[in-house]
Amino acid sequence: MSTKSSNQGQHYPAKGSEPAATSATMGNHHYEELSFYHGAAKLALNAALSPLDNAKVLMQIGFEPLPPRPTKTLFGRPALGLPNVFTYMSYMRKRDGFWGLYRGCTARMACQVVSGVTFHQVTSRITFQRCSHRRKTGCDGKREEDLNEEELRKLFMMATLRDLGGRLACIIITQPLFVVKTRTVAQFVGQEVEHSGVLASLRAIYNENGVLGYFSGLMPRLLGDLLSALLVASLTYVVNNYVVEDREFKAYTASFMAYIGSALTYPFHVVAACSAVSGSGLAAGSPPFMPLYSSWLDCWSDLKAGNQLKRGGSIFFRYYTGPQVLLGGRVVPVGNFPGSPDGLSRRL
Repeated sequence: MSTKSSNQGQHYPAKGSEPAATSATMGNHHYEELSFYHGAAKLALNAALSPLDNAKVLMQIGFEPLPPRPTKTLFGRPALGLPNVFTYMSYMRKRDGFWGLYRGCTARMACQVVSGVTFHQVTSRITFQRCSHRRKTGCDGKREEDLNEEELRKLFMMATLRDLGGRLACIIITQPLFVVKTRTVAQFVGQEVEHSGVLASLRAIYNENGVLGYFSGLMPRLLGDLLSALLVASLTYVVNNYVVEDREFKAYTASFMAYIGSALTYPFHVVAACSAVSGSGLAAGSPPFMPLYSSWLDCWSDLKAGNQLKRGGSIFFRYYTGPQVLLGGRVVPVGNFPGSPDGLSRRL
């Protein structure tokens, strides 16, 4: 009796519970380790591709130091071709040295790290009354393909809103680093040295534009990223649920839609880069290379009028779209081509 009473109120782990807990702990540790290596690999890749990104930024802000040459389009029409990204990078290296190709690399990596941490922290804290949702949809333990249309719609809305919330926070928090990176790269035009590091750049931005300078180009960047994410999520949902039935093909839908979303919202990123540089005190953000825009809408209107909202969108097949005439079957630019010291401001 005494033995029985002494055992009352004691709770022993169920058979196999300790190994299960240990397995779960090991699984979480393994997942965190894989996430770390995945993040480190993305960071290394981002750093390695800095020269490509720098060349693209310079194209976006309208800096074209190499003159266009007569060529033909894929359809055989006469045109003026601009150098591809590799020729552009070769020019950058000759002028700035090898390490000059990696201008702004520190700010770029810092932006990626802060963005990744912010996105994880924000999305992990966004909830939508899970218990209420599960009682209404009854989708506990179901695979996605087993959900009905209403459950899929609710799941899509929750995932999309969570993603947009995370992106919104990331863009706002990393905008100062985006401005630092863009202006550091833009220094290549006038060979200034004010933005020689992240802290030096932050001081230079404050001295030139005040606190608002840290958020130059925020609105077009915000609209571009959020509209692209919303467009990709919506198109993927519609195609996978109402158009495509092949499960293997569905795996590639999101990637294809991401390309479409990126192409459609690309003008916002061009305007964001120009807005981040305009009025910065750098040669790249001042006449004759770039006008002093009063707002990002002013920048959009000016670039649209000159057919420049897509510049930098192609890094291999690039064509001059400024003033030009056709003489003797050859296209010739009118006046000095933009991008040179004697060029016509931003018209490229």
